[in-house]
Amino acid sequence: MRNRLAFIGAGNMGCAIANGILLSKMLEPSQLVMVRRNIDKLADFKDNGCEITSDVIDACKACDAIMLCVKPQMFGEIMPMIAPYVEGKLVISIAAGITVETMQSALHGAYIVRVMPNTPLMVGRGVSAICYGNGVSDDDKVFSEKIFSSAGMCFVIEESLMNAVPAVTSSSIAYFARIMGDMFKWAKENGFDGIDDKELIDMIGLAAIGTAEIISKKNMTPDELVRAVASPRGTTEEALKTFDKLGLDETISAAMTACTNRANELSGAK
Repeated sequence: MRNRLAFIGAGNMGCAIANGILLSKMLEPSQLVMVRRNIDKLADFKDNGCEITSDVIDACKACDAIMLCVKPQMFGEIMPMIAPYVEGKLVISIAAGITVETMQSALHGAYIVRVMPNTPLMVGRGVSAICYGNGVSDDDKVFSEKIFSSAGMCFVIEESLMNAVPAVTSSSIAYFARIMGDMFKWAKENGFDGIDDKELIDMIGLAAIGTAEIISKKNMTPDELVRAVASPRGTTEEALKTFDKLGLDETISAAMTACTNRANELSGAK
């Protein structure tokens, strides 16, 4: 297993991944190097025993595994900077749109892993899609998958599917949040205005969590749960008829297609 891991660009997502590693005890704090321009925001990691620095090159020199958590538009600056120090090392990228081929071309001798995590990783409920470049060893695959499994679920896919992942697991968080927000607004306008906002959001959120857990733990399909809840001529059936009338299925399909098309544009995919 790799002995020391640098987080280049330790922002919200990078810190969430690091916290998952520490909570799972996969690595000790002394094995993590957290890199950020404003190191004051990494005080908690320093207090916990991690090394913190603003020096990207020193961090790369000191570690045999590197997590690239910077924004995609920064890769043109970061890759030439770290290229002399990555030979034989594992480089894991969580940047959308930056292909394995692009990284392999710029980071000669490095073993490349590309990951698409999602925001619930911050609360230990992440879903991360992962794919591998040439020559990544079985040990490095296990190491990489353990990192992202420590804060949720990790699954291996072909890179050809990577641009479709946001529509399913990453951008989709905003879909669910949007629906919850619309439900919250309706409730406030229809008699629930006397209930505390957080309490109302929790009510809606727990209904969403319960839905997901029934489907998962009872081994049901979403359609099966819909049929179980929707009694003939009942309240749920009326709501579902309205969804059908307004074209909810078509709207969701179109939105997910638009999401994937945009990911293809950003990565230059045909």
